[in-house]
Amino acid sequence: MKKLALTCAILSLTGCASMFTGTTSTINITSTPTGADCDLAGHGVHTPGNVVISKSPDDITANCQKEGYLPGSTRVESSFNPVTLVDTLLMLPGALAYIIDFSTGAAFEYPEQVSINLIKEPPKPVVFEEPKPITFQSAPAPVKVETIEYFKDRKGRCFMEDEHGNKQRVEKLYCQ
Repeated sequence: MKKLALTCAILSLTGCASMFTGTTSTINITSTPTGADCDLAGHGVHTPGNVVISKSPDDITANCQKEGYLPGSTRVESSFNPVTLVDTLLMLPGALAYIIDFSTGAAFEYPEQVSINLIKEPPKPVVFEEPKPITFQSAPAPVKVETIEYFKDRKGRCFMEDEHGNKQRVEKLYCQ
């Protein structure tokens, strides 16, 4: 009788799902191609790899990325853990067991295996630069060349007049 009372006391302190399946799920995550870096509910993993997640009624998202591939993601759905139904066999302690299983998350489970297929990144388009218009540099403005007049004086000496009107003597060769 004492053993039965002890068994009932233990069962009433924890739910069946909590006892038999625990409050965490180990999820094996793989990707095609392998070697992707993934995030599953804040837990990082390099594929293929395992992640231990606390059970919850909430779905989670697995996000993976690898260089040369588009990022990929998949929804990991939480489902009802049928082991929780054993709590109904316990009658009154079963109500407490239900509360425990649901509050600890043991009443739910995640799949053991998650796979993500990554798609190869398309090649980047070649971008040609807009051709720059050809510009021609104009020739320097012509320098105004003033004709210099040379003249000879009565003695046959050669002179020229500068821009100020002053006469300057030059060699005879300019006066020919």
